[in-house]
Amino acid sequence: MSLYIHMKNDQRQYKFLEASWILMVFTFIGFLILNAFIVFKVQKTFDIPKNAFIGISMAALILIVPVLISRLVSFSKTTVTLDKKQIKVKRSSIIGIPIKSDFQLPYSQIQSYVFQNDQNWYWLKIKDSKGKVHRIWKFAHFKNKEFKAFRDRLTNEINWFNQEATKSNNIDSTNKQIIASDNIYQGTIGIILLIISVLIIVVIPIFLIVFGIPNLRVLGPGLMGVSGAIFTFFKVIHERKKKNTVANNGYK
Repeated sequence: MSLYIHMKNDQRQYKFLEASWILMVFTFIGFLILNAFIVFKVQKTFDIPKNAFIGISMAALILIVPVLISRLVSFSKTTVTLDKKQIKVKRSSIIGIPIKSDFQLPYSQIQSYVFQNDQNWYWLKIKDSKGKVHRIWKFAHFKNKEFKAFRDRLTNEINWFNQEATKSNNIDSTNKQIIASDNIYQGTIGIILLIISVLIIVVIPIFLIVFGIPNLRVLGPGLMGVSGAIFTFFKVIHERKKKNTVANNGYK
């Protein structure tokens, strides 16, 4: 079967919200600490009674406010333009603060790339011929179809580029083929996650059997930890099987 992919010589532009997960996490933790300090000071200063309304207000202050602020701060409007020769990424922050830099990269300078889908996270990592890594992080459900369309289009254009590179020596590139690299589950990190998952799955039940349940409050987090470990275990196994299947079929 021929792997030739016909690509029209036109530009395609995709727009979606991109997140900086590192900035999101640190902003969330910072506002949790700040809100906890504010709540402590308010209760101590004014001796507010612990009724239901105050409890709900405090919970909203401690949890909901950091979530909203961390999302607002970390998101940027991202526009990606593909024209069969290059990928161009332009970003603008929702609140006017530059979070990530723009970049423009011809396909001839791309060494490897990988798309990954982790529940609500969709991300792309590109490594150029100089070893520099470019990332796009997509979070939540807003405009997921737009990101998936961008993913499919870029994959097709890279496949077209690789096919053209094998037929011609006129493409200016230090490496003629763009490699589809492993995602985090298929590489070394996947092995580490697999080992940690197995340890959690084995250790927590043994601990509960040997020592019993010292407190019902411990049972909930323990079961959540085991559930997360089981999910991660099967996720790693599935991704590594998929990697081996693709490699054996000769598509990678």
